[in-house]
Amino acid sequence: MGTTSLFAVFIVNEWHHSLPFFRIQLLKQRNIADALLTLFGVLVLSVVTVSVPSHYLTAVKSYRPIQTTPFSLLIAIPQLLALPLVAAICNIRRIDCRHVLMAGLGLMGLSYWLGTWICADWVRDNFYPIALLTVFAQPMVIIPVLMLATMGLGPTDGPFISGMVNMTKGMASAVADGLLDALFRRREQYHSSMLLDHMGHIQFSLPPFDAVRQSLFDPHLVDPGSVNSAAMSLFHREVGMQSLILACADIYVVMIGVCTLLIGLNLVLPSRVYPPRAAAPLSRQS
Repeated sequence: MGTTSLFAVFIVNEWHHSLPFFRIQLLKQRNIADALLTLFGVLVLSVVTVSVPSHYLTAVKSYRPIQTTPFSLLIAIPQLLALPLVAAICNIRRIDCRHVLMAGLGLMGLSYWLGTWICADWVRDNFYPIALLTVFAQPMVIIPVLMLATMGLGPTDGPFISGMVNMTKGMASAVADGLLDALFRRREQYHSSMLLDHMGHIQFSLPPFDAVRQSLFDPHLVDPGSVNSAAMSLFHREVGMQSLILACADIYVVMIGVCTLLIGLNLVLPSRVYPPRAAAPLSRQS
C-alpha cells in the first residue's frame, strides 16, 4: 500500500515538474504507450521462458546450475545473428513492423503451447524447441517495439523516453519474479489438494497395501516395518513432483493468454511507422 501511494505521488510530481525525469505526457502518443506496454509484457514473458525450465529441471530432475546453463545460452547466443537479421527486415519500407511484432508474439505463444505438454519424462533437450522459437521471437518483438517508440519522437524527447524504458525494464523484472513465485505457489497448492483429494476418493477401491506388502516385499526386507513409512514418503514426493509439473503447464497457459492480449493490443493501438531513410549525399559544387 505504501509503495503504491509513493508511486502515485511520484507520477503526479513528474507530471507537473518543469524538468521531469520522465515526461509522462509522452504516454498520450499511442505508439509510445503501446511500445512501453508491449515491452513490459515481453520482459515478463522472457523471465518465464528461462525460469520455468530451470525450476523444473532443478526440482524434478535434480539438475545443477551448470547443467541448466546451456538452455539460457541457446537462447542468448543465436540472437547475436537474429537481431541484425530482424533489423534488416524491418528496414524494408514495404514491411510493416507491426506485423513483424505480432508474428513474434505468435511465435512466443507457440513456444508456450509446446511447454504445456510438459511431463515427468522431460529433460533439458525437450526444452530446446521452445528455446529455438524464442531465439527468433524475441528479436521480432524487441526491434519493432523500439521502432514504434522512437520513430515519432523529436530530438529533445530522447532522454525522457530512455528513462521511461529503463523504468519499465526494472518494473517488469520485479513483477515477473513476484508473479512467477505467486503462480508456482498457488497452482502447486491447488494441484496438490486435487491429487490428494482424488487419492482419498479412490483409496478404498485399491487393494490393501498391507496384503500387497506381505506377499511381495516382506520376504526380501530385513525390516518389513519400514515399508509403510518409506511408501508414504515416496507418495508425498510423487504428489509434490506432479503438482510442480502441472503448475509449470498452468504457467505456460497463462503466458499464452498474455501473448494473446499483447497481439490484441497491437492490433488496435499503434499506428504504422516507417524506417528512417539515409540522407541523400550532398552534390559537389563546382
